[in-house]
Amino acid sequence: MFLEDLTRDEMHHFEAVGKIRSFAPEDLIVRENQPGSSFFMVITGKVEIRKSVGSATYRKLAELGPCSIFGEVCFLGVESRSASVVALQPCKLLEFHRPDFEQFIQTHPVIGLKVYRGLARELADRLVRNNDELRKAILWAMDEMRDRNQLFLSNKSLAALTSGASSEAAAIMEDAVHSARDKKRPT
Repeated sequence: MFLEDLTRDEMHHFEAVGKIRSFAPEDLIVRENQPGSSFFMVITGKVEIRKSVGSATYRKLAELGPCSIFGEVCFLGVESRSASVVALQPCKLLEFHRPDFEQFIQTHPVIGLKVYRGLARELADRLVRNNDELRKAILWAMDEMRDRNQLFLSNKSLAALTSGASSEAAAIMEDAVHSARDKKRPT
């Protein structure tokens, strides 16, 4: 949990900065690309994080329950929401607005440091998970293209890509692109 460094007393002080908000199922909590400066912690219920992939379609990125947070990127200074969030069940959330929190840390700097450290840890964990998912998606797509003779990689090259050696992976990708171009050129 992102607040694991806080003592019980510090947790009570921090929670007092937030505002409790209630949402019914299918309520839109935040909309992708809209401005924001707050983050939310789920107290009860579940929410779904959604990313637009067209004018009327979306991809489900995550489902979050109690003690989970979202919106922290805007809270830290990015001006627009990177995804939409919709209530899946009746839920109660604690919303923390940046200006209120910045005022709070003037008198509670240790709690502020612990909260920021927790947010950084949460973002780092998500970055690692997203990098792994992206690598898997790229490898799947490359394997599909290779099976259709649209990408020319040896099993050795594909294994090197799977190992995650970034400089070697870049060289292999460059070779694959050149091989594909050469194969398509008329002789």
